Amino acid sequence: MTMAKALKVPFAKFHGLGNDFLVVRGQSALAPLAAFARAITARHTGLGADGLVVIMPPRGRSNDARARFFNADGSEAEMSGNGIRCAAAFLGGERGSKRVIRIETGAGVRPVRSVGRLEPAKGGTSSVFEVGMGEPILDGPKIPFKAGDFPSPIVRFQLRTERGLLPVTVTSMGNPHCTVLVADFDSFDWPRLGREIERNPLFPRRTNVEFVKLVSKAEIQARFWERGVS
Repeated sequence: MTMAKALKVPFAKFHGLGNDFLVVRGQSALAPLAAFARAITARHTGLGADGLVVIMPPRGRSNDARARFFNADGSEAEMSGNGIRCAAAFLGGERGSKRVIRIETGAGVRPVRSVGRLEPAKGGTSSVFEVGMGEPILDGPKIPFKAGDFPSPIVRFQLRTERGLLPVTVTSMGNPHCTVLVADFDSFDWPRLGREIERNPLFPRRTNVEFVKLVSKAEIQARFWERGVS
């Protein structure tokens, strides 16, 4: 058994689509932040979460806050769609009826708009937020992705994996994403493949991986391997 010194760290916990985050104020976080993130998000020895959001004062006068996003392995993400909505829920509780919250991230300023609340069947409430994510980045060097002579946009790039060459689409929404179209999720070990693709050397900052099954023209199913978390 390991005994550790007790520390009081005020925090809040939120989730977006099951992707859970601990949110703390910058003055409450302990340096170095990478080690603090690993410790506090640990499922068995910490509070448990997929990631940590650290809220800091904004650098721009027209913005409400700055957010830094840390994965459970301590790596820092440029941006997180679910994480920024959790940050907005945290900040919204402080700012009352303010409808749009402008949050600075490593990928730029993102406006987050409150669009109401839902009443879950099991009780409680859920806040609903929309994020202005901006247009996807399709240029290889800006993603970043080492595409060699392959022209942008990076669509149907033949990525070498242990399963052979896979056609993938590579984009960024402030952080890198690799999308793989699949026929189903049961005929292969998608978490293992996701782990492999995340650390492929063509992605200098590693990558999130989405396995997508087309159900119809109006519906898809997806499985997500999240960089630094899964």
